[in-house]
Amino acid sequence: MSFLLSLMIACGAAASSAPGLEAVVDQTVLLSDALASDNLEQAQAHVPALAGALATVKGDEAIASSIALLQAQATKLESTKDIQSLRAMLHTITDATLEILTLVQFPGQAPLSVVYCPMAFDYTGGHWFQRTEGVRNPYFGAEMLACGGVQATLQPGKTLKAKALRR
Repeated sequence: MSFLLSLMIACGAAASSAPGLEAVVDQTVLLSDALASDNLEQAQAHVPALAGALATVKGDEAIASSIALLQAQATKLESTKDIQSLRAMLHTITDATLEILTLVQFPGQAPLSVVYCPMAFDYTGGHWFQRTEGVRNPYFGAEMLACGGVQATLQPGKTLKAKALRR
């Protein structure tokens, strides 16, 4: 987490909004679902829409570094051809999105789960967004589909409590 973001969270400051973030969340959920199913073709089919959504996120200086990270991923996504690379990019995109959601209200229309697997990425752990019941791990797919647990539920119009997330 960046110093500026940590400082703003500690002070209770909140950015007003992040236009375009809802589309990013929606597209990462679709990508997560495809990766949990080990379906590279379906995952790659979601890449153009996710890349487009990432490129349109806007916000103030409080979330500028996270937005820059998201937009950098947009250009990399298009050239990603293998499932492991897509899983790593999902991890980066989800983390940047979570940082933004600690400062802006969740723009979704329905609650959304934030799920965490402590074993992902050589035990450094990884979060993802999920709308379905039960854990469907996009980082391991069928190998360890149920590995992980819900850490938080994003509520429409509410910011995410940073303390709720394991890092």
